[in-house]
Amino acid sequence: MHISFRNRTLAASALIAVALLLGNSTVNAQSYILDDGTAENSVGLNGGGGADIIVLNSFAVTGGFNVINSISIAFGSPGGTGANMNGVAFTAILWNDPNGDGSPTDATVLTTAPGVVSGFSTNAFVTVSLTPTAVLTPNFFVGFLITQPDPAFPAAFDQTAPTFANRSFVTGGTTGDINDLNNNDLPVAAIESFGLVGNWLIRANAIPEPSTYMLAGLGLLGLLGLRRFTRGQKVS
Repeated sequence: MHISFRNRTLAASALIAVALLLGNSTVNAQSYILDDGTAENSVGLNGGGGADIIVLNSFAVTGGFNVINSISIAFGSPGGTGANMNGVAFTAILWNDPNGDGSPTDATVLTTAPGVVSGFSTNAFVTVSLTPTAVLTPNFFVGFLITQPDPAFPAAFDQTAPTFANRSFVTGGTTGDINDLNNNDLPVAAIESFGLVGNWLIRANAIPEPSTYMLAGLGLLGLLGLRRFTRGQKVS
């Protein structure tokens, strides 16, 4: 099996600050992105009617943002041929990278979540919420598994520079194995292995580990408390 593609008060203030730091994850959030938001092409398994295609991007954890709480995915490409896959179920997946080399040959599933395709071939992203999961390895992978009709090109592909080599991967087969990506009819490989240059429109959304912003909040509370005590001493 191979792939094919289409060319196309102080105390009160302190408590409020801590509440913001602890309760509003959007204050400390980051997205991991390889694409520019536009798909010039789309990819599927050739002759893969009823087969599972699995595609994934590799990212390095940066800035302490290692808790992945959602995955955003675009499907198809504008003007694309093949079946319209709106309404088709898929599985969003987060893997770790045990040996930290950026290759998913040893990737281990951390968590999954179900999703349904919408906005097919419109560059619209479908965001799937995950149980917030900490990545404890230097790199991680996010992607999806979907069972495709034939012909179909579900994986949106950005070919516009800059592109990032050996960061986007594909695998799949009759029954896709997300737990052992080499245990597929098409063993996992970088897209460059198939003569393609570009990256999937698959993004990871992250927050820091709770301890990071809990400590920041407690530190702020401590500083404000110290300032209040000092001022009290001056008054007396």
